[in-house]
Amino acid sequence: MREAVLDHLEQAAALLAESDPHELAGPAKLEWTARVLRVQRRLDGFLAAQLHTIDTGDVTTVEHGCTTRSWLVEHQQLSQNDAAARLRVARASVARPGIVDKLREGAISHDHASLISGFLPKLPDAGTRDVAEKELLRAAEFTD
Repeated sequence: MREAVLDHLEQAAALLAESDPHELAGPAKLEWTARVLRVQRRLDGFLAAQLHTIDTGDVTTVEHGCTTRSWLVEHQQLSQNDAAARLRVARASVARPGIVDKLREGAISHDHASLISGFLPKLPDAGTRDVAEKELLRAAEFTD
């Protein structure tokens, strides 16, 4: 089933790439773009979960002789910063699954997830981190 889903996703992406961005009027163009961005956020959530399993399973070490971050940079052409941010979110999913859940829902952006994941460990105790996570996730749904 996973292959079929990915095949459909690739076909949909190809159709989107072929579409004329000028053919929609103002409000429709905004709605269309908002929907595409929501799908992107949901895919980022899936990628975070997938990267977590790759990282914890040492898949890149076994298959390519490198860390997950190096694989993202060298084999997937991500920048150093993007690779680090994606792994920060993926690794935070163990202690803070709510962050990836919000990504998978399309409710927050990857940038928000990365900032929240990087900030929470700096707080002094678990209780403060729990409160901050809830507040930051709520704010990320509505603000930049």
